[in-house]
Amino acid sequence: MAIPDLTEHGLLPVGVHEATLDEVVARFGSGTPRRAELGESLRRFAALLEDIGLFTDLFVDGSFTTDAEPPGDVDVVMQLPTAKMLELARHPRSTELERRAVKLRFEVDALLEASESGSAFMVGLFTTLKAKDVIARKVSASQRRGIMRIKL
Repeated sequence: MAIPDLTEHGLLPVGVHEATLDEVVARFGSGTPRRAELGESLRRFAALLEDIGLFTDLFVDGSFTTDAEPPGDVDVVMQLPTAKMLELARHPRSTELERRAVKLRFEVDALLEASESGSAFMVGLFTTLKAKDVIARKVSASQRRGIMRIKL
């Protein structure tokens, strides 16, 4: 699937844009050493999620999916079916997904969303611009941005 061009404000167009991990890394994890580093970190993090085998989707956002140079880190939402929460809590590798550990190991800021009906809350949260981005990009406070969705 083709990832859309960024808007004139350097953001993904509004919407949830589906792509493979390879497509996301090719598009946003190349061009500079920092982007390549973050792209590799995203690959390693996604491999951990796939190894655990409980997650359905990985939503990717933040400065990594904008024209920001250098991007700070990769922001993600890990989507897990609600019925799998207890299984995750008992999984021997679950401690590897603690937010602080993920940030230190992968430079990924990861949030977990357990849901049966999609990721509406987190997508809404992630598509809302922070005040500093509204000011820096000179856009309306109501301006939204898109988010990438990778099926696991």
